Amino acid sequence: LTELTKKMYFTYIAPKYPSPNYIECPTELSKGPRETSLFLGGGISGCPDWQQEIRAAIHSTSKCDSLILVNPRRAVFDVNDKSMTPIQVSWEHRHLHSSDAIIFWFPEETLCPITLYELGAWSIISQRSRTKVFIGCHPGYSRKEDV
Repeated sequence: LTELTKKMYFTYIAPKYPSPNYIECPTELSKGPRETSLFLGGGISGCPDWQQEIRAAIHSTSKCDSLILVNPRRAVFDVNDKSMTPIQVSWEHRHLHSSDAIIFWFPEETLCPITLYELGAWSIISQRSRTKVFIGCHPGYSRKEDV
């Protein structure tokens, strides 16, 4: 994923093909025994759609047929509808715990306090689980020394 995070600085070009190996909230993850899931943890509010950038970078390789990207960012989400918050949080919690790996991305546009909290929690949880954790920071992220 190191090379992929480097590619994230470039402009996203939407894939011109369907992507069966991708889900976003509120879709539930369903995977086979030979598939691996990667949860895209990181900034959602107040930052670019970096999840689509990494989606394009990963799907541009030919070695990702068994990788399912799990994206908590919804294409349509009304932040003013407070009834959606518990549904969103519950979905994220379930899918963080059911994913094989998690990437935490810290963009320069926001501090991502929830992502910092989740990274702290998963730095401990991942020691007891088989979940792999990957971390990336934009060079302009203001708290990169804390990550």
